[in-house]
Formats: sequence, structure tokens, C-alpha cells
Amino acid sequence: MKIAAKVDGKTYQSTGLGECASSGEASIYEVPATLWHAIYEGPDGSEIRRLNLTTHQIATVKGGQLVGSGAPGVRPAGAGGTLTVAGKDDHGDAIELSVDCERFDEVVAEGG
Repeated sequence: MKIAAKVDGKTYQSTGLGECASSGEASIYEVPATLWHAIYEGPDGSEIRRLNLTTHQIATVKGGQLVGSGAPGVRPAGAGGTLTVAGKDDHGDAIELSVDCERFDEVVAEGG
């Protein structure tokens, strides 16, 4: 997995093993949706130790509380592809994120 991020003008990069998955059988706010996710935990000393932007919130899905602005993107390539996010968070900070995935596994439902 290769990650490139720019948050409020600061750039971050990291490369290593991670998990990428997708499902066409998902929903959000009871509306059918395709789910894409990427999970990454980098080694000590890595610019990106954990792929987690929870301190920078962007929520643009109708039916939920709208916060910030932006758009996600998916560029499939073979068994993998690139996930992207570009927008502004709840504080107006610009965010650009790109995650290159070698492959997307099928999402496995947890708890039933």
C-alpha cells in the first residue's frame, strides 16, 4: 500500500502492508452503496503511523449530519486501484488523500 496525504498544507507519505477491501452489497443511512476501505498501520518512525483521519471530519452523505465538503474517488486498476479524497474538513483545512492498493479483498461482515 502506498499513501500520500496533504493536510492543511503539510505533506505525508508512507508505504507498507495494509488492507484494502470493497463490497457492492453495502448501505449507508439505509441507501444502497458500494463500500471501499483501507486500513494501514505503519512502523515506528513512519510519516504515517496509522491511516486514520478521525480528527479531520468530512461527511457529505445525505441523511447524516453534513460536515466539511469534498468528494471521494475510486480508480480501479486490475485487482486493485487508488482511493482518493479531496475536500475541506470541519475546520476548513484542505485535505487530499491518495491510497494505492495492490488488490481489493471482499469485505467480510463481522458479527453476523
